[in-house]
Amino acid sequence: MITSVITSVRVAKPTCQTRPTPLAKPNIKKPVLSATGNTRHLCRSFKELQDPSILETALPALEPPRLDRDEYKESSRARLRTVFDFDRWAAHRSTTRYTRHMSGIFTSRMIRGLAPTLSFVAALSTSVATFHQSVDCGIIETPENIRNIVIFNSAQPLLLTSTVLGLLLVFRTNASYARWLDARKSWGILVNRSRDLVRQGLTWCPEKEHALRDMLCRWIIAFSISLKCHLRVDEDAIVELAELDILPYAELVALAATQHRPNYALQVLSTVLRELARVLPSANSTLILNMDMNLTAIEDVAGTCERILSTPIPLAYSRHTSRFMIIWLSALPFALWEPLHWGMVPTCFVISALTLGVEDIGVLIEEPFSILPLEVVCSTIRGNIVEMLEIQNAESGEDAGNNGGGGNGESIDVVTRKVSASELVRRAKFESDVSNLRIQAE
Repeated sequence: MITSVITSVRVAKPTCQTRPTPLAKPNIKKPVLSATGNTRHLCRSFKELQDPSILETALPALEPPRLDRDEYKESSRARLRTVFDFDRWAAHRSTTRYTRHMSGIFTSRMIRGLAPTLSFVAALSTSVATFHQSVDCGIIETPENIRNIVIFNSAQPLLLTSTVLGLLLVFRTNASYARWLDARKSWGILVNRSRDLVRQGLTWCPEKEHALRDMLCRWIIAFSISLKCHLRVDEDAIVELAELDILPYAELVALAATQHRPNYALQVLSTVLRELARVLPSANSTLILNMDMNLTAIEDVAGTCERILSTPIPLAYSRHTSRFMIIWLSALPFALWEPLHWGMVPTCFVISALTLGVEDIGVLIEEPFSILPLEVVCSTIRGNIVEMLEIQNAESGEDAGNNGGGGNGESIDVVTRKVSASELVRRAKFESDVSNLRIQAE
């Protein structure tokens, strides 16, 4: 029910559209009419004039630019979100990995994604081989000077440039891996800071302020899910939060009305810390400062992820690498005909697949958020916070009724019943006091 209602008020993500030309010398005192002409919106400030809804009514919508998109490669990126466990690590280290990897070479997503480029190389190699064979058989007669230009049979230029090509590919792959690693480390920081922030809140928040404590927990979960959806296409945080029943209806509606949902979640968490500072004693000001530092670290994670998403490796470098590779691979059939003849065709195909595959790996991991298992990270954050909250809410008196504070010798089934940390501390102090009394009595 919540999902159906939220859909009507949900604000969609901004799409990749060409921004309209800004109004020249806007008169902010004049009213701007809506599309229906029935409602007048007074633009009392330049901030209101920049409202996208007003600009859409004032200027005609422009068609977004057409961008190349490989549907197969984009749809297969979700399959790369692999999470390793003990069994996967054992298989990863197994010597049978060579057989397993080679058996799937023809069904590899990378090879299938490179099919258009590999088809071009195969067609060019076949054409070069056919031309050489026709010249050797006398089917095609060409002047000697033209033949010397067309029949290029020296591998020296390729050998001289192969080192440069290797350096380009290594730098491209290393730079992309650094971006991937930076993104994964950022989400690791988010997991750690979220745990620490919840731990501090559950430990120091007074029992009567359970509303603040619960709000702190659920909005940290909401932030992680909002950030994940903010970094991906075709994912909506409102729908996911409604399905998981994380936020109450009013809070879900408030989040749906915002454009930058992770930023709004941070604002809510900051307000929770402010209210928590009011109910805590003044001696705990350092605690609030530490919690705010954790919140700042979480905000830095969002900024780092947005930087990685919006700033690729310099495009000039990527373009030059692609051009270098295509020219180099296009010259390869001419250099390999003399020593290999028709064996040149499969050789060029294999060399192209290996070389293009290395470059494609760099492109694949350059934008890491669509291949990282962020939903698993969000699920880990949610599971840890829910468990910590359940343990904190465990009734302290239940243990006293079950084992009499440890006096009747009954053990605690920690697998079936969650025990709060404060309860364990009280039990340890009780047993220590009993032991001291026994020693004094003896």
